[in-house]
Amino acid sequence: MAKTTQATALQAQVNGDAGAAAPAPAPAAAPAAAAAPAAAPASLSGRRRVLGGKAPRMPKLSNLQTVMHAQGKGKGKGKGKGKEKGKGKEEKKEKKKRRFRPGTVAIRQIIRHQKGFNLLVPRQPFQRLVREIMAENHTEGLRLKPEALAALQEAAEAHLLRLFEDGNLLAIHTGRVTIRPTDMQLARRIQR
Repeated sequence: MAKTTQATALQAQVNGDAGAAAPAPAPAAAPAAAAAPAAAPASLSGRRRVLGGKAPRMPKLSNLQTVMHAQGKGKGKGKGKGKEKGKGKEEKKEKKKRRFRPGTVAIRQIIRHQKGFNLLVPRQPFQRLVREIMAENHTEGLRLKPEALAALQEAAEAHLLRLFEDGNLLAIHTGRVTIRPTDMQLARRIQR
């Protein structure tokens, strides 16, 4: 009975209740060890109250770390290096690949390509395409200098870039973000 009144009195003192029951004097026959457990929580909560806020939280562990911690296989625990003989392979947690929000990578690529001066189409595939078109038009005996091929590629990329820019403007004008084939056809017709 004396333990419960002491506990409620200490709790009322910590909470700051003025109207709570006054603490009853401890009986002389009660051992001092019986009062110690009741005083420990009050002093801890009193310390929390003085510092303000909540008690510090433990760091959050992943499922694998929790299992290893429970089995005593965490870092720095036990003897020796590495894993024990006869045990199966421990699960390795794979690093999760970062996912960007939609459009973030696209904007980054646009900025990178606008800053650079290099050509967008690789040189060898473009050269094969030019030679294939020349073969279709029965001009197999003609040769091209590398500078002429570079100038042709520069002009072709500038034309395609202007066409895509116009198609994008037409799509934005109609209130869309996606370029449709009709936008490209209209852009080609306007450019003539």
